[in-house]
Amino acid sequence: MNNEIQEVAIKDIVCSSDFQVRAGLNARTVTNYTMAYKSGAVFPPVTIAKLDGKLILVDGFHRVEALKALGRESVRAEVVQTNREGAFKLAAGGNRTHGLPLKRHEVRRAFRFYMKGKQYLKGRSGHKSYEEIALELGGTRHLTTIRNWMHKDFPGTAQRLYSRDGAEWEITGKRKLTQKERLTRTAYKALREFEKASSSVQDPHERGCLIQEVEGLLQTLKQEGEYTPWEEPPF
Repeated sequence: MNNEIQEVAIKDIVCSSDFQVRAGLNARTVTNYTMAYKSGAVFPPVTIAKLDGKLILVDGFHRVEALKALGRESVRAEVVQTNREGAFKLAAGGNRTHGLPLKRHEVRRAFRFYMKGKQYLKGRSGHKSYEEIALELGGTRHLTTIRNWMHKDFPGTAQRLYSRDGAEWEITGKRKLTQKERLTRTAYKALREFEKASSSVQDPHERGCLIQEVEGLLQTLKQEGEYTPWEEPPF
């Protein structure tokens, strides 16, 4: 990709939500940026993906909005000639390094951009582990959350990650599993198999028996040791 810092006319920039990690603009941030620009503050260049001849904003939405409020006609920008995957990669990376912290549901959107940008690939034929992906997303989510997002949002990729090197890839990538990790993987695999099998049980009595059994196992699991409740962010 060829990068170039230049002044770009704001009217020529496409501000599409398709490449915006955040759910929307924060009015207070826009106001603060507007005041800072007015006082002569110098901000980093925004990032623009030049895609199919269009100048698509992928990082710097608050800065551009602040300049619009001041009636400015141009913005200093890093223009990157790229493809659609590259544009998603740029969008996923920008908001993780600076600016207003991402909200919980925006982190998942960043994860989706990360995946669409093929950032989970490693080398010519390898894939990053869930641990590596979690770290590259800023370490704000545990690898278990990343794994669940992968299975829900990109089931095909999740299956390839699992089948490529068998059970060991599912949790840690290519390195050898510890006994603790192996048992954890076995538990997760059993839960997924139970979920698939139990969905076909239609008899109310049988479903009641299954629910009672699961509730008993859950209580036992809670009593066997300390645990940290895991909260799925609202989507």
